[in-house]
Amino acid sequence: MKIICKGRGRGKTYELICISNEKQIPIITATQFEADRIANVANDLGIDIPRPVSISSFVAEERYPMEILVDEAFDCLAAILKCDIDAITIPKEKVPMDIFVREKKEVSHVDKLDVEGRLKNLEKRVKTLELLEKC
Repeated sequence: MKIICKGRGRGKTYELICISNEKQIPIITATQFEADRIANVANDLGIDIPRPVSISSFVAEERYPMEILVDEAFDCLAAILKCDIDAITIPKEKVPMDIFVREKKEVSHVDKLDVEGRLKNLEKRVKTLELLEKC
């Protein structure tokens, strides 16, 4: 199991989108709103992923995939339990020792995909602005 631990707005969900694309594994979210948001982000970036699904929809399914990716794990757990979580335990063996160093590594494959995706998105926006100016 890989744990992606970064600050808010630092690319955790984007990294999940890239993994989902590479391995074709669905992303599970706390709410349907978040599932739809992730689907829209992936679509805007031109990244093909299996349809993200909320944890409640996932639990209601009778057939489960062999692997899943979980966005905002604590929120998903709270959504299943329908309560706030005051404390949680995690086995030390499940937490990589370099978990807080990961953000400072050199440019990775995911970072290159991020740049390419953002460039494509920017190109789309420029074309839209050019079309609007012509009107």
